[in-house]
Amino acid sequence: MSIEVWGIMNKSSEDPEKIEDAIDRIVEEHNDDPTAHLEVGQSLTSHRASEIIDHRAESVVNDKLKQNSRKYIAIVDVDSPSDYDNLPDALTYAEEQGGGVVFVRKGYYEMLGSIFLGRGVDIEGEGIDETIFDFKGLTYDINSYEKFVFNSLYYNADLTNGSTSIIFPTGTTLITDGVVPGMYCKINSDLDGHYKIVSVDSETEVTIESGFTGTTGTHDCEPTLYADYINGSRIVTFPTELNLAEFGVFAGVDLLASPVLGGRSIVTSIDEDNVLSLSSSVTGGSGSYETFFNERVSPPNVIKDFTVMNCGSDFAFKGDGENGVGFDMENIRGEYCIGLVYRPDCDILNILNNVQAYRCTGTYLYQIGYCSLENVGADVVDADVQVYRLSGTYVLDKCEVDLNNVSNGAVFNLRSSNGSINNCRFLSFQILDASGASRSFIRFSGNYLSASNGYNIEWAHDYSPCNANIFNTYSGYNFRLTSSSRKSIVTGNWLRYSITDLGVGNVSSPNVIGT
Repeated sequence: MSIEVWGIMNKSSEDPEKIEDAIDRIVEEHNDDPTAHLEVGQSLTSHRASEIIDHRAESVVNDKLKQNSRKYIAIVDVDSPSDYDNLPDALTYAEEQGGGVVFVRKGYYEMLGSIFLGRGVDIEGEGIDETIFDFKGLTYDINSYEKFVFNSLYYNADLTNGSTSIIFPTGTTLITDGVVPGMYCKINSDLDGHYKIVSVDSETEVTIESGFTGTTGTHDCEPTLYADYINGSRIVTFPTELNLAEFGVFAGVDLLASPVLGGRSIVTSIDEDNVLSLSSSVTGGSGSYETFFNERVSPPNVIKDFTVMNCGSDFAFKGDGENGVGFDMENIRGEYCIGLVYRPDCDILNILNNVQAYRCTGTYLYQIGYCSLENVGADVVDADVQVYRLSGTYVLDKCEVDLNNVSNGAVFNLRSSNGSINNCRFLSFQILDASGASRSFIRFSGNYLSASNGYNIEWAHDYSPCNANIFNTYSGYNFRLTSSSRKSIVTGNWLRYSITDLGVGNVSSPNVIGT
């Protein structure tokens, strides 16, 4: 007698569908139904209404959270399949999302190129001794940079006197790189040489409006933008072939060109495809000028809680160009680097707290103006090292510098109009204020200085108080007031040796001279 298997039987004598197939079909339809389990009292509705949604601990990963709910916009963790395994990719994502903090888990990271921090992008590690970036002695660095909306392109090109054709080398990608009619080819060997592009004929060839007037041969050629400026006007006009929006230009970006005051103005509106208005009038004369665009300078990038090793660049951390804004830094150490921090002067305050240099061989902090430094230290070993070059307005508090009895260099090179140095320790070296710079009003108080060779301070500041310091040198002299210093008040200090070269109009008592 044969045994009938229920699952493979027809549903009925009138329906040939097998029972198992019918069950599978109904389950699949249920799984595909977006309204399943949503009735009152059913599982999904109850789950959504619960005060606590019970997932396994740490099972919801960072990228599943809404961005405004995340503490970190991205996480770098080589052991996590749901996070980034390298810093550059995480930083690129953060910039694309408009900024945020990239958190780097503890570990050793070998850096394969320079790191660029875009607008509003910050880096946070797990600690100086925990998160370590090693540049392997190569000339890479970490940059705070202004993002160019449009910058010129650089190529070599073959030009023939009188010809309207410019030939670029095989492999050039003019069309791919966005070169279009209405741009200009700027010939760097030709003082006034910029030629309007009337057609882009291929990836390697363009036609210009008028024949080349220079010497036949290979020249540096930059496809770039030129615009017409009228003195006293705020209107800037580009060739009619151009659509500024296609270059990423929008109201609020910076325009950089020589005829505007200071070389920089803000685009207030795009009036036509090729016409825009500025926040300030043209002051440098009418004419056609090369023009760039970039995003507005943002607040400093914040970096904290990691170590950089073996950076072969002049500085491990750099602001970019004269408008670079630099970094706010906390709990950062540089080991076996050349220099640590370079930030060109600007009006953006930088705050450096617990920034340490260990066995660095060049300038530790360079051209740092308008800054606040606290708990900043250096342990430096180069014969001609310059630990600080400060300018503008700055405050140093509770900083320590130990140069290991190195001679013939400088702890400080102060070029400032307003500085304050308090409660700091300077060991094994001199404090030097180079002569010839414009300096005035430096407050110097509560500091301890111990130099084994030379002198502690050469003072060339006007109207500057120097009080309650300990100068504990072992040879030479403690304090030298140069002839350019006027009406500085030097009082209440303890000096192992005497003050020399008092200068005119300075006050130097009462001070205690030790033995």
